[in-house]
Amino acid sequence: MHHIIPVRAFIGSKNHHKENAHQFENVVSLCIDCHRKADFGKISSARLRFLIETGDPIPVIGQAQSSISPIGISHVY
Repeated sequence: MHHIIPVRAFIGSKNHHKENAHQFENVVSLCIDCHRKADFGKISSARLRFLIETGDPIPVIGQAQSSISPIGISHVY
């Protein structure tokens, strides 16, 4: 499970609790390769949120497209 806003950001916040990090709007299921890419900023949080909200892939010329599966987002490039 990938946290779009990292748990550490909630821990350091005076306005939010750590438990808020685990809300549905802030988590997405990714394959291990895409999870690493998201952790290192190669997949933006805006792109992940777009995919969650619309269920549509964002086309990228010359690269594989992402897709929403029943268990999460697979292969976001």
